[in-house]
Amino acid sequence: MANEELSPGMTLSSRYRIGAVLGRGAMGVVYDASRLLDGARVAVKVLNDQTRANPSAMQRFEREAQAASRLGHPGIVKIFDFQKEPHEPAYLVMEFLEGHSLGREIEEAGPLPLPRIARIASDLLTALSAAHRAGLVHRDIKPDNIVLLTGVNAPFSCKLVDFGVVKVAGQALTQAGQVIGTPAYMSPEQWQGAAVDPRSDIYALGGCLYHAIMGRTAVTSVEEAVQPGFCAQRARAMPHENPAVPQELAEVLAKALEPFPTSRFASADEMSVALGRAMSRTVVTNPPPARSSNNPTVPIPSYVPPAAVPSYGPRAVVPSYGPRAVVPSYGPPGVIQSYAAPPNAFPRPMPMPVAVPWWRGSMARNGLLAAFLVVFVAWLLPRCWLPF
Repeated sequence: MANEELSPGMTLSSRYRIGAVLGRGAMGVVYDASRLLDGARVAVKVLNDQTRANPSAMQRFEREAQAASRLGHPGIVKIFDFQKEPHEPAYLVMEFLEGHSLGREIEEAGPLPLPRIARIASDLLTALSAAHRAGLVHRDIKPDNIVLLTGVNAPFSCKLVDFGVVKVAGQALTQAGQVIGTPAYMSPEQWQGAAVDPRSDIYALGGCLYHAIMGRTAVTSVEEAVQPGFCAQRARAMPHENPAVPQELAEVLAKALEPFPTSRFASADEMSVALGRAMSRTVVTNPPPARSSNNPTVPIPSYVPPAAVPSYGPRAVVPSYGPRAVVPSYGPPGVIQSYAAPPNAFPRPMPMPVAVPWWRGSMARNGLLAAFLVVFVAWLLPRCWLPF
């Protein structure tokens, strides 16, 4: 059955009813469809005859279905079913996504604002991290394979689709020197037909973010794409072309677009941390203040006594030499001497020594007393021995 015969109302495998065409690609056509079992809305990707006649393409088709279906990540399109038997067209059933591609958004609206790019990049890096941990390398990350969701309750702002050329760890379906990917976003190792790893996806994502920020791709020709370090230099020059782009963000994209894989971010998680740090210095996450009303404010009386507000001024200095408190006495009232000192009592001048005459001194008095005692004793002793 040829793909051209598929029209609205037809059924596939007695399980899916075909609807309108959602999009066309090199491998086939994507249809809007419904599942007859429960009426759920799905998307059906039907391969064209040329792809079906290519054994290698059919192996990639089957690998896409197996790889994407086992991930189950909210940032990656879900795969429900696939069929490759000869009596019916080969098709792939996936979840229906409400939204449009990032490529279409850039084409219609131009460069995206940085806060939105920050959210999209964060969600894509989270999805890529899950795919890389599962041993999958997408190899064809581009704006057309990134679907921006329009649902208000979607946990992610976008989803990664089209794992048709995915590379599974331990499997090799491409021959040496075979180039697979989209030229404007392909890493240098993909251009050379060399082995790829998760850092190739990081390079492609860096190219997508450059396209979303600047409104154009980092390379415009094959000569620029194969020139070593060209994309990294273009990324570092972003603040000079667009002053709204901070230098920290340009450095993150430049590292993702380095020509050698060892110079890029080692993982999607590492790039996510660096990108979040760069965006946090640029994107204002606080909401704008509420618009003030033109109506006068009506004061509402409060019946709660105001709380004591502590004073942060210097405390008053209480002099320690003030009058003492009067202690009640049970005797007759007397005069209580005040020990208050005048403010200028300190420091006190030292008294000068005064000369005292020798006859007024204590030594003179003691000497005269001693002489009197000696004379008295001398007069008294002879009289004590006289007979009576």
